[in-house]
Amino acid sequence: GEDLYLTSSSFEEDLIQYLDTYRQTKKYVWPLEHGADTTRERIPLLLTQVLRRYDYSSAYGVLVPSVPGYHRLNNCPFGHLKLRDAVRRHTPANRSGGTIVCQYSSIGSFSLKWLHEFASSMDVQAVRSSLQPLARGTTSSALLDKVKIVWPTVEEVRTAAAGYAAGGPIPGRMKNVDKPFLARFYHRWSA
Repeated sequence: GEDLYLTSSSFEEDLIQYLDTYRQTKKYVWPLEHGADTTRERIPLLLTQVLRRYDYSSAYGVLVPSVPGYHRLNNCPFGHLKLRDAVRRHTPANRSGGTIVCQYSSIGSFSLKWLHEFASSMDVQAVRSSLQPLARGTTSSALLDKVKIVWPTVEEVRTAAAGYAAGGPIPGRMKNVDKPFLARFYHRWSA
């Protein structure tokens, strides 16, 4: 019935909204769920329809999906503006801002101004001092000094368990990864 598709949490809504950005229209007959009635007709469904059958009410976390594009809307459901809202809503007011460690699965083309906007979205004091995104052109050396970008070196990829094959899902064009202003932000994990 229709009651299978009721919203169970904001996590579910964020997940469905993110998947909807892919504009998938092809329906599939999905594998049967454990304990499902095998005598019922199996109806083709969208992935989002299948996911709505699950209960996300106990999900503890905030999904912050990233989609291509520049987003300016208040309460934006994607990217660093969504992250900014999550920090504002879920971080205790007495929490002090510390180091901002970022590990990416890809690096696109962005500017120093965008990196500052991104860092301010994760900085508790910056988020609490203003509900509006920072004006373009504002920069704070102290805020940017908190940013540490973890990006694998060629040697780390080569010596990974899967070797160079592990590097395929790490897209980063040299023109983006090798920007001079990024050098001071790059850091490495070490054990």
